[in-house]
Amino acid sequence: MEVIAPASLLLTPDEVEQVTGRKSKKHQVQWLTAKHWQFEVNARGVPIIARSYAETRLSGITPAPQSTRTRRPNFEALPAA
Repeated sequence: MEVIAPASLLLTPDEVEQVTGRKSKKHQVQWLTAKHWQFEVNARGVPIIARSYAETRLSGITPAPQSTRTRRPNFEALPAA
């Protein structure tokens, strides 16, 4: 029986290169920034992209922007004690 390894949470460096068409980390970051992709840069300067985000972007769906507003409970909705 063949065991299939689960997909990584993050794109591999080869996959980032394939998406951006760039080998250099600096140029990958430039491409991702220009195309408005969400990513982080690790301590080595390598762009880190969530696989689920890349799959969404590459399927033609524009992900909803993340809210910067802090969500808080509505205590006024609770009945008075």
